[in-house]
Amino acid sequence: MCRSDRARGEGLRIYLVDPHDTLPGELWGNSRAVLLAEYLSRAGHTVVWWASAFSHNSKTFRATDWEDRRVSAGLTVRIVPVPGYSRHVSLARLWSLWLFGWRTYRRAIRDSIRPDCIVLTLPAPGSDLLISGLARRLGIPLVTDLRDLWPELFVAVLPTLLRPAAGILAAPILWCRRVAMRRADGLVAVSQTYLQVARTEAQRPSNDVMVKCIPWGPTFSSGSCDGRAAEFSRMDSGGVVKEPGEIWAIYAGTLGEQYDIPTLLEAARILARTGNEAGIRIVVAGDGPMRQLVEEFTGCDGYEVLRYVGRVDPKCLAGYYGLADIGICPYSADSTVSLPIKAFDCFAAGIPVVSSLRGELERLLREERAGLQYEAGNPKSLAAAIRVLAGDKAKREEAGRNSLKVGERFRSDALYSTFVELIEAVACTRPNSRG
Repeated sequence: MCRSDRARGEGLRIYLVDPHDTLPGELWGNSRAVLLAEYLSRAGHTVVWWASAFSHNSKTFRATDWEDRRVSAGLTVRIVPVPGYSRHVSLARLWSLWLFGWRTYRRAIRDSIRPDCIVLTLPAPGSDLLISGLARRLGIPLVTDLRDLWPELFVAVLPTLLRPAAGILAAPILWCRRVAMRRADGLVAVSQTYLQVARTEAQRPSNDVMVKCIPWGPTFSSGSCDGRAAEFSRMDSGGVVKEPGEIWAIYAGTLGEQYDIPTLLEAARILARTGNEAGIRIVVAGDGPMRQLVEEFTGCDGYEVLRYVGRVDPKCLAGYYGLADIGICPYSADSTVSLPIKAFDCFAAGIPVVSSLRGELERLLREERAGLQYEAGNPKSLAAAIRVLAGDKAKREEAGRNSLKVGERFRSDALYSTFVELIEAVACTRPNSRG
């Protein structure tokens, strides 16, 4: 731990710049930023988390002006005022992110106490260029944490006819990302796929010790999942009770355009119409632009199979996972996601995963025999995969045990301790002169 005078045991002062994640105490579980801030605080460091006044998950405002919220002795959340937006993929969201970066830059420049390191969440178009420029101007080491691929994701969700023109918008976003990563002293990514992108764009060698893959990890531990299941059976669960003999398949996450939500709903309809001897129930938890579609569906002929429970707090979420038998990771065929957080929650719960994602997660499930693959956009394929696991207890339980073993390899304590160590190492370095 450094830098210079802070090496004498004071701990580091860290700026965590993340406009996306849920804040401590908000619904939906412990976000990556919450966990990182918690582990940094445990290590004796002081974290100032620059967060958006507009919640991406709930599409509501946390505040209308600047506000500092002291969460603990080691963590202060600094709310940055920004305009809101209604859609995950929109020009309004890009404007909100750019303004977040600009206002953070202007405020941070005036701070009398400089941080020892800045940790910047990517993607954050506009903000990435501004915050990496802030680090360079102040001579502060920078760590970037690549969690998704923009503008690739934006292009993927556009109608086919508009995709060729998307390059006009995508080019400056891609340039900003490259500049930010080239300016970074440390690079982190949530998957090997993303890490290779970061390494290539930042022009870093394969043996660079300041470049690491640190996956999401679960939002809760397997122990809390098991413990919550018994407690949850006595809780108000919104009228959703697991009856004896039922097999629960759970999807918990954003109800957005990049997810295979229509296929999930149609698979529920297929299960309802073609006989459901296995007692399958699909439990959907979450919120997003497709919420109305899900709510309308529950009033139709798939209601007896699909149950929508809305947004839930971390304790309830762990309870649902503790009662679930199968986890679903439904992504569109064009998704840029490689290792989603939903999969790690399934691993922590010890349940097999049914996923549409190609690449890293597909290989992991196949090699570890921890789940099944279905074809994105094909409801018959999804319904069949769920049926296979629901109808074969031995296969389901074996895959669940394998899933739990995978989860042990991705424990949050190990992952975030590694993250903290990287930040400490970067803080001991001189900022690079890239970009």
